[in-house]
Amino acid sequence: APQPHAIIHPSTHPSIHPIMFSNQSAELTLPSPARTASAVSADRRRSRFLVGACSLDRNDDEAGGGGTTTANRLHLLRFHEDANELGVDAVLDHPTGEVWCLSSHPSDARLVVTC
Repeated sequence: APQPHAIIHPSTHPSIHPIMFSNQSAELTLPSPARTASAVSADRRRSRFLVGACSLDRNDDEAGGGGTTTANRLHLLRFHEDANELGVDAVLDHPTGEVWCLSSHPSDARLVVTC
């Protein structure tokens, strides 16, 4: 099965300045399908993005497995300019289900809203 990817390309993302990154792109494979992405525009020092997963799988508790694994997560990605790579800074559980859309707060990098 094809692996889900998060691809950030300067020419298609308005918050990335193409002069800063040239026309290079970076790619990262995530463990579940990605539905939505948003730049963390309040972070002026780093190029960070939130990517939301949208999986129909229920978590293990709901399925009777007794575990705590959640299929739907938010991935906080950072673009490392020196190596032209995307890295995962954090993985956050999204226990309310699928992430259909998300948006980071324009002035507080710690806040995000999802639906």
